[in-house]
Amino acid sequence: SPFPPRPRGDSFDASLTPVTPSILSPPSSHPPTVHLHGPSIYSCASCLTHLAPSSAVVSRSFHGRTGRAYLLDPPCPNVDLGDPAPRNLMTGMHTVRDCFCRGCGEEVGWTYVKAWERGQRYKEGRFIFEKA
Repeated sequence: SPFPPRPRGDSFDASLTPVTPSILSPPSSHPPTVHLHGPSIYSCASCLTHLAPSSAVVSRSFHGRTGRAYLLDPPCPNVDLGDPAPRNLMTGMHTVRDCFCRGCGEEVGWTYVKAWERGQRYKEGRFIFEKA
């Protein structure tokens, strides 16, 4: 892989998966997960923790490290954020924070903190989740 290994997981595992209501038990070091409601929910492919409602999708035409990715509006309540870091992406230099599933700790994408090019600033504050 052309990307260095990530300290908390090496894959993005967000997928559109039908989820039935259940009690989610997060690791004790994290706040409890939030059960989202709606006709369809994006969830972690590893543990099915709800990540975002489908209504949060801004665009399905993004590409991430492993393939197809979705741009979503916040909030995404069941993700924990890594430290801000500069990253050169296909659309230029950005400051991003990796996103981790609160239920299992898998890396599920990133959020844009700052876009250095004016035409990319619409991404700031939004999330990218890769489809598994």
